[in-house]
Amino acid sequence: MRSKISNEEFYNNSIQVDDILVQMPEETNFSPILDSIRQCSQRYELNEKIDRGGSKKISRVLDYMTSRQIALAELIDDNNPEGAEKFFSEIFLTASLEHPNIIPIYDAGLNVDGKPFFTMKLIEGENLNELIKSRPKDFTLQRAIDIFLKICDAIEYAHAKNIIHLDLKPANIRIGKYGEVLVCDWGIAKIISEDMLDQTSETHGLDPNIINDVTLDGFIKGSPGFLAPEQIDSSLGEKNVTSDTYTLGGILYFLLSFHVPYEHNEISECLKLTLKGKLRDLSTISDAPFRVPSSLSAVAMKALSNDQSLRYQSVSELRHDILKWRDGFATQAENASFFVLTSLLIKRHRLIALLCLVFFISSLIFIYQIKVGERLALEQRALADSNAILAQSNESKAIEALELYKKERKLALNTSLEAAPALYEKALNYMRRGQFQIAENQLFLTLKRDKNFTPAKVLLAEIYFIRQEYSKSYSYIKRESLEPYSSHFLTTLKKFKNQKLLDEQSLIKLINDLNYIQLEQMVCLYFMQKTDSQKVKKFILTRLIKRSNILMDASKISIEFVEGNLNIDLSKTKKVRYLIALNGLNINKLNLANTNILHASEFKYVSAREMNLENTDIDLFHDILYSSTLKKVILSKGAYNYLNYTDFRHLIVEFR
Repeated sequence: MRSKISNEEFYNNSIQVDDILVQMPEETNFSPILDSIRQCSQRYELNEKIDRGGSKKISRVLDYMTSRQIALAELIDDNNPEGAEKFFSEIFLTASLEHPNIIPIYDAGLNVDGKPFFTMKLIEGENLNELIKSRPKDFTLQRAIDIFLKICDAIEYAHAKNIIHLDLKPANIRIGKYGEVLVCDWGIAKIISEDMLDQTSETHGLDPNIINDVTLDGFIKGSPGFLAPEQIDSSLGEKNVTSDTYTLGGILYFLLSFHVPYEHNEISECLKLTLKGKLRDLSTISDAPFRVPSSLSAVAMKALSNDQSLRYQSVSELRHDILKWRDGFATQAENASFFVLTSLLIKRHRLIALLCLVFFISSLIFIYQIKVGERLALEQRALADSNAILAQSNESKAIEALELYKKERKLALNTSLEAAPALYEKALNYMRRGQFQIAENQLFLTLKRDKNFTPAKVLLAEIYFIRQEYSKSYSYIKRESLEPYSSHFLTTLKKFKNQKLLDEQSLIKLINDLNYIQLEQMVCLYFMQKTDSQKVKKFILTRLIKRSNILMDASKISIEFVEGNLNIDLSKTKKVRYLIALNGLNINKLNLANTNILHASEFKYVSAREMNLENTDIDLFHDILYSSTLKKVILSKGAYNYLNYTDFRHLIVEFR
């Protein structure tokens, strides 16, 4: 059933529909639309929840007054005045920007319960991050540039209104089904101060002192990997329009390579990489979707300069350089050589260049005929000199062989360093599947390739901790100076470093002290591997499932061991969204019917022979069907009908 939301719930102190009816004259003509509006007692009808972030939730609603589907945003924590201030700050800023590539605001206010809300355009599609991560086959370089220019148009317009976004990233760019490109989420945007204003621009009556106080409160805000250095360390400069040109450069980098400019598992390390400016050149990325022109690579690298003075000083400059490339001219960023300029000139004037080439070739043939005679005369002299050259050649070959040997040794060392991250990822996957010994061996191999690879050292210390080798884990952390990277379990480790093997009570005490769900799950998985008590396994597993899904009713969890096989039934509650508690388990039957699981990534480390997924709506559902252990799946009739199930011949697919 769809729930209906009345006018009274969305408009505080609003005029009631019945009051309007009293004042309107009775119509004698047949007016179905007008009559339906007069009789309407609800403004919006809630259709479905779309998304939920840290501070607000988004729902799809039907606006009865305009008979259209729109999006409704509500503040989650309405008891926090500071949060409400930030919420309305975003509304005011976004509403002041009326541009085809900026999400439009339709309405805003407080309902009778005092909960802030606003409505906006509903975009059917996906965000840029989702689009790129799906690696569409029809995504061309031209489409990437078209999207980027529309983003530039929106940000250039915002800058003209003295507003900087400060949180541009692919996840905040919505791509519609019909070519729409909309910049969203202006939650930490800032109005440029008076001394930075252009005399021809407007502020639309917004007070920078009020807006900026609630959007920038001294903390690092934005998205790691796209943040400008001055947003991380204020001593590097003031946040201004070049901060947005930096993040635009990051989006261009992402569109051209399908990679975030700075990537790391740890946020702190990602921020450090940004401050150091150690950016991988686009030409070195081997899995890019298309060949990246050097001119566009230069544009992205210039925009991503750590020095504000070296970046594009306005979006207009950046956009103009992109248009120059598209029109066949050299960009400002690439500092093109005479050869490049000539090559571009030829491409723009192909016919004239072809005629010049024909003339040039004809001239060469004529000159060649003259030179042939001279060459024949010189051949005899060259023969006499060949013996002397041969002797010198042998010496040169010896020197070249030595240089080749040195290069090969250097190449072998570089190959080992490059292989370490891939080996580390394999070790991480083994650990999450409960194969701790294999994971340990893989980590030793990783460190053999790169002895200074810190993530592998931290994961090795975690494995010792998981296997209850607390003294060994603590000694290893101290020896390798890993304290800054082990803060998520170091305090607990110090308390238990003299502890012997855990019993059930000491295990609960340890994970309560740890309070880190990923490591808790691994600790409990190892404990369950070592105990034969089904009662203990049920207790630990029930607690883990509840810990990762705090809104669910633990009494509705059903865990059974049938002839030694583990069967889990979570279908009696809709509050299940996360399956981390099941990672590494050998499950016979897993019933997830009617649950709220959203992403196929939750099943990455879940091993089950039979799964019931009736009445579910899982993104990228086909990824689940590739599981090597899955033999049977139960679905609702008509579910995921975009799939061709005959492609999964190893599966029994049952529809109910």
